[in-house]
Amino acid sequence: MEVQSSNNGGHSSFSSLRVYLNSLSSTPSRLARRAVSVSTSSDEMSRVRAVSGEHMRRTLRWYDLIGLGIGGMVGAGVFVTTGRASRLYAGPSIVVSYAIAGLCALLSAFCYTEFAVHLPVAGGAFSYIRITFGEFPAFFTGANLVLDYVMSNAAVSRSFTAYLGTAFGISTHKWRFVVSALPGGFDEIDPVAVVVVLAITVIICCSTRESSKVNMIMTAFHIAFIAFVIVMGFLRGDSKNLTSPAKPEHPSGFFPFGAAGVFNGAAMVYLSYIGYDAVSTMAEEVKNPVKDIPVGVSGSVAIVTVLYCLMAVSMSMLLPYDLIDPEAPFSAAFRGSNGWEWVTKVVGIGASFGILTSLLVAMLGQARYMCVIGRSRVVPVWFAKIHHRTSTPVNASSFLGTSELPKDSVFLNGLDCDILLENKNIELWNTIISGFAKHARPKEVMILFEKMQQGGMQPNEVTFSSLLSVCAHTGLVEEGRRFFKFMRSKYGVFPNVVHYSCMVDVLGRAGLLSEAYELIKSIPFDPTASIWGSLLASCRVYKNLELAEVAAEKLFELEPENAGNHVLLSNIYAANNHWEDIVKSRKFLRDSEVKKVRGKSWIEIKDKVHIFSVGESGHSRIREICLKLDSLVIELRKFGYKPRVEHELHDVEERKKEELLMQHSEKLALVFGLMCLPEGSSVRIMKNLRICVDCHEFMKAASMATRRFIIVRDVNRFHHFSDGQCSCGEFW
Repeated sequence: MEVQSSNNGGHSSFSSLRVYLNSLSSTPSRLARRAVSVSTSSDEMSRVRAVSGEHMRRTLRWYDLIGLGIGGMVGAGVFVTTGRASRLYAGPSIVVSYAIAGLCALLSAFCYTEFAVHLPVAGGAFSYIRITFGEFPAFFTGANLVLDYVMSNAAVSRSFTAYLGTAFGISTHKWRFVVSALPGGFDEIDPVAVVVVLAITVIICCSTRESSKVNMIMTAFHIAFIAFVIVMGFLRGDSKNLTSPAKPEHPSGFFPFGAAGVFNGAAMVYLSYIGYDAVSTMAEEVKNPVKDIPVGVSGSVAIVTVLYCLMAVSMSMLLPYDLIDPEAPFSAAFRGSNGWEWVTKVVGIGASFGILTSLLVAMLGQARYMCVIGRSRVVPVWFAKIHHRTSTPVNASSFLGTSELPKDSVFLNGLDCDILLENKNIELWNTIISGFAKHARPKEVMILFEKMQQGGMQPNEVTFSSLLSVCAHTGLVEEGRRFFKFMRSKYGVFPNVVHYSCMVDVLGRAGLLSEAYELIKSIPFDPTASIWGSLLASCRVYKNLELAEVAAEKLFELEPENAGNHVLLSNIYAANNHWEDIVKSRKFLRDSEVKKVRGKSWIEIKDKVHIFSVGESGHSRIREICLKLDSLVIELRKFGYKPRVEHELHDVEERKKEELLMQHSEKLALVFGLMCLPEGSSVRIMKNLRICVDCHEFMKAASMATRRFIIVRDVNRFHHFSDGQCSCGEFW
């Protein structure tokens, strides 16, 4: 692999503007040469490391690495993750989940250890991939690692303010101030987070050894607080809580949710072990890598596993699993207990120390990643330089530290849950959750659901309708199953017609039609038209004619006047090439009094609403619209659009089917909007029926070709089209 350019005298491509422009012109040939090149261990430890000039001083021993590993792993997250995993997945067996996750983390740590011993340089995963797979994969790995560190460190530093405020009973709004000149949602400044990051940046620039000492002191305090919480749990806890829930109707025993719950819990709590990988970036500064690295990395994971398991047992003894607060399990266990409120402050202080140690270790790691990336000349060599006095990558440390400051001070607060928590109106919360659900925003829905419970509000049937709905429209099958199961067992909400309809939708949209049908047969009341309609719509997507006919027969009985059911069944017949059945269905519609609803779309232009029907001919500018539509279709074909003629029911030639598809009302409305609305503005369309597959593909391609943001509100939901993608994730 070449670490020096052949056309610039062996200097960095960034050494001057002339050299940079010269190097830029030869990018294709250099990329072809370097993309497939693979470095070697000897190169990394000699020629590549020499780019930094000075060497990093070898001052760390195995106990320093253990301290850094513990400090990096045991952050504030464990105080939340434990409660959430226990309440939602594992129950008291969360201790087994932590043991399993710890074993997995230890196996991963062995891999890092082997690489670090074989290649004791500061690059960590970046260097390992560089000598194994080559420069191209290493480039993407390094870019993602640095971006992840910078963004997550900024977020973690802000959380320090929140935990410190909790410890002293001070609202975070008193720690922060608003700058009105900044855009709304990005206008709240957190000076405490800025000071924390600047202080840690100064520490890691001065000396790695001193950084380790600071980490050791803070980690010792943190472990002391954790030990205190563990002891308090064993003293005040009750062993009966390890097997008995608070409510008899909930599953009991040490394994209330079986093996599946244990492993689901392990998957969640594994995130609490993230951080030991940063220790491998310190390999270049370890006195005896062969001895110290295996003991340091593996030892830290083993110690943390023991701590986590003891914390899990302590928490499980404090409260029955079905009373645990998922957001603040330890604090909530003592909150409200006479004479024990002060323990919540101790938990807050302990969490604050955990944030500081994890932040320090992460910032040490990110600087060393950036240093080695600079050595490879992917970024300017300036980042690779080691200061001759401190023997640390001062340039990389200071640059990354200061780059986090804007993200520390400004944050997106468009959805301010702290303000919402002051309002205990369940209707308000349900309205907001429902709004995000209709716009297919599952992340926001889940966050609001957790925050609502954190605020002491009990979710009701409306809440679970929105939760199941967003699961259906975003393909979250497992989450949907979990909510449907726990709404009764944990929250005492019995499923009604809406919940069963949503759950059938969850399964049906995922292609689990047989499971959806079995669920319908198990409903303790007569299934309604909405339930059978959900199954029929899913059968159309997956061309399941057998179940479609079962669902359609029920719908014809329940809704004899609804022509949409006949149309849906006809769609399924067409998809399966049953043209004779389509003819019968159409004849029934003609002979009966059932009327098919004509597709219409609305678009507002300059305070005037324009209505388009399928096959529109009465609009004053229809000829101009059709010409524009023809030219747009030609353009969209360049972006991969192809008319989905298989969804056109008429038994005619393919070309005629394409012509019929182009007459759909939403396409006409879109073209009219493109003609009339200013360049770059969004296009908003309303439709009275469900958007068809072809129009959906058409809108995705149009958003990419025209670089417009297109919103279509059909009878079911909002579709946000942007850059060739739809917010529905193909679930509608």
